[in-house]
Amino acid sequence: PHYLLIKPSHNPDCLPKLTYATFMIENALLKFLGADESRCKLLYDLALSYTQHPVDGIIHMRNPLCSTERVWANIIDLSPYSKEWHTSLVKKEVNEEMHELRCTLKVCRENFGVKLVRCRPYVMIMGRQKTSTGAAIDFVKRVLMKHTTPGALK
Repeated sequence: PHYLLIKPSHNPDCLPKLTYATFMIENALLKFLGADESRCKLLYDLALSYTQHPVDGIIHMRNPLCSTERVWANIIDLSPYSKEWHTSLVKKEVNEEMHELRCTLKVCRENFGVKLVRCRPYVMIMGRQKTSTGAAIDFVKRVLMKHTTPGALK
């Protein structure tokens, strides 16, 4: 494995340059990856790697759907859940709750014959407020547990 270590200066004048450098590195990795289904996961994993103290996996990161803004986000790996998770996440009640919390739910899975090559199925929850994002994450986890076959989780 190869590692890229960037140690920023703690000088506040360097922040704009550091932000720009981070953006350039992320864009280069996204271009190299070339898999849209993995875009959210890659940006999340990158941001997680340079987040000092994430709480419950919630991090402040570049919005993978609109790169000019930042959001609070977390990812839930769907592979431990039974295959019934998909129908539970596309229900009207889930969309209404996400709307109420002002959050976005992005499901990444094999779809329309397109295979996931670079990642396992996951769901990303994003919001502008950390507390509402946390509430949305808890809600999605409850939905997944409710619709998972007993014994499916290890």
